[in-house]
Amino acid sequence: MTTIAVDANGLVCADTQLTSDNYALRVCKLFRMANGGVISGSGVWFSAYAWIQWHLAGEMGERPTLARGTEIVMVNPDGSILVAEGDGPAFPLLDKTIALGCGRDIARAALARGLTALEAVAEAVQLDNYSSEPLQSMQTLTPTELPGVDTYTKRKRK
Repeated sequence: MTTIAVDANGLVCADTQLTSDNYALRVCKLFRMANGGVISGSGVWFSAYAWIQWHLAGEMGERPTLARGTEIVMVNPDGSILVAEGDGPAFPLLDKTIALGCGRDIARAALARGLTALEAVAEAVQLDNYSSEPLQSMQTLTPTELPGVDTYTKRKRK
């Protein structure tokens, strides 16, 4: 499992623990979408990772079915949040914050108290055995903020 939190400022944070039977590994759970948003997942990691890679590759082919208890969260630069579960498509939330994974209740309470996503996940990993440091965070970016993108303004000639 894992703990993921999204705050109202578009900051997404996740722990890096991947728990398998009686041992823990470390993986990156945050990925940049082409629109400057962030995508992440919790639950059965091979299932979440397959769905994330399918989405990042342009949703080519059949949509992978997410294993039971696996969730995907997509945070767009405009602040909209979409969640995917099971074999259904991603659906939009009205909320501007969310927490996912086994540490979600602790992180959600922290977000409700006004903490950032990073602070919320940091609080959760202190109490959740299936989430741990190091933590990673990623801010949503507008397309003009993306690295390697230059913005030009066409000026009228006098």
